[in-house]
Amino acid sequence: MLHLENVSKTYTLSTGYVISAVEDITLDVNQGELLVLLGPSGSGKTTLLRMIAGLENPSTGAIYLDGTKVDSSGPVPGFGMIFQAYTAFPWLTVKENIAFALKYKQGVSRTHRQDIVQHLLNLVGLSNFADAFPKELSGGMKQRVALARALAAHPKVLLMDEPFNALDALTRAQLQSEFVKLSNQDHFTTLFVTHDLDEALLIADRIILLTPRPGRILAEYNLRSCLRNRDRHDSRFLELRQEIYSAMSDSVEIAVSGEAR
Repeated sequence: MLHLENVSKTYTLSTGYVISAVEDITLDVNQGELLVLLGPSGSGKTTLLRMIAGLENPSTGAIYLDGTKVDSSGPVPGFGMIFQAYTAFPWLTVKENIAFALKYKQGVSRTHRQDIVQHLLNLVGLSNFADAFPKELSGGMKQRVALARALAAHPKVLLMDEPFNALDALTRAQLQSEFVKLSNQDHFTTLFVTHDLDEALLIADRIILLTPRPGRILAEYNLRSCLRNRDRHDSRFLELRQEIYSAMSDSVEIAVSGEAR
């Protein structure tokens, strides 16, 4: 449903120096897939996500959603995006923040909107906090609101840019587990950006490993077929973790050596 064809992105600094952020990415994302873009800082993960969302144009190549070209000339319906730092409207309650995503959606009656909001509140475990304001919520709760609001518009593709990175370890682990359950239950298509290898292994259907700048596809891992047990202590989990870690480390070492020369 989502196709990237030879996508590259360069930036020209005020000094005239040209930086290549992403280079020659060709990728297909399937309906209902939870695909993780994994790589070190500077590998172009967020740049890729911004181009997919239509916030930036590729320097070369093209991106298509269900056959429609995506670019910054105008919004392409179908994307929902969640950032690491989530800001809710402080003057709106939780249910009002979620309902805001439906405010301008055509064909959704007031009654249907209320039903959708209640369903999402139940889905993310915030039914008891429907009338609370953002200042009364923990960081993990705010991220649940962000997820519910993104899902309210029923996006074709959910784009998530390190959404759990700022949370404490326990809350992060809980949300990772809950998110996988939600994804399996509602079968929404997700591109999830992270530099955390364990997070990628715990949630992904498929991992795309990117090189340091410029970001290129270094390797691909189909976890549905090669990692059935998502237990951190499972032998196969540990083997695959070491394999991917070694590939990441080698690519960083090569990049550093190249810059040194």
